[in-house]
Amino acid sequence: MSTAAEASTFPAGMDGWSVSRVVLTVAGLVLCLSAAAKGHGWLADTHLGDPLLGSRAVLAGLIELELLLGLWFIFGGSRQRVWLTATVVFGGLLVVALYLTATQRPSCGCFGKISVRPWVTVLLDAGLLLGLLGWPPTRHWKGQQGPIWMVFLLFNGIGFLFWLPTWT
Repeated sequence: MSTAAEASTFPAGMDGWSVSRVVLTVAGLVLCLSAAAKGHGWLADTHLGDPLLGSRAVLAGLIELELLLGLWFIFGGSRQRVWLTATVVFGGLLVVALYLTATQRPSCGCFGKISVRPWVTVLLDAGLLLGLLGWPPTRHWKGQQGPIWMVFLLFNGIGFLFWLPTWT
């Protein structure tokens, strides 16, 4: 039975797991799109390697791993394992994006030949990580998690405002 606070937090018929499922699906779609962009670049350019080591074999493995993880995040299995894996993956991607930002690379290589500034991927990875941490896969929503919702929404809103001018 849900309390009045839980009922007012979500639209009718939604609970913490439903929102967590949406965040996991978005995370999976990001990984699948990244794998598709990298795969296109890998097929189109025989000299393209992974952004850190420059190896085509490592890039091929990375494409496969991203695609498999993305599909797993979208279609799921054990919700706790999927959520934990997604949190670890996007935490790791955030660390890599921060490193690429700190070394002032012009593009992170995260989306193959599509040039994306590393700080944009920092915003994307951090936003998804906050979403994952803010909406863990629980059946009953706990009120103490409310402040991270606001951090997630503010962070993504500000990130979107900074990201918008890079599309021109």
